[in-house]
Amino acid sequence: MLRFTRHARNNVRLYRISPSHIESAIREPEHAELQDRRTVVYKRFPEHYNNLPLKVVFETTGDDNVIVPAYPHKGSKTRTGL
Repeated sequence: MLRFTRHARNNVRLYRISPSHIESAIREPEHAELQDRRTVVYKRFPEHYNNLPLKVVFETTGDDNVIVPAYPHKGSKTRTGL
């Protein structure tokens, strides 16, 4: 089950991110990395988010995935590819 922090809910509204895109990025990421106790995943959704990869940072607690932030990523992964 997905749970969203207030920060993540605000980003979902601001960037008009589909919750199904967040679920898809977590299940089938194009790139994933661990940062401390959080997992960071990236996935592109053509024709969405100005063709920027969606970046989702989450923590797994029990059966829940707590989404910390989610947003279109404008950083170096965009320029170098995933």
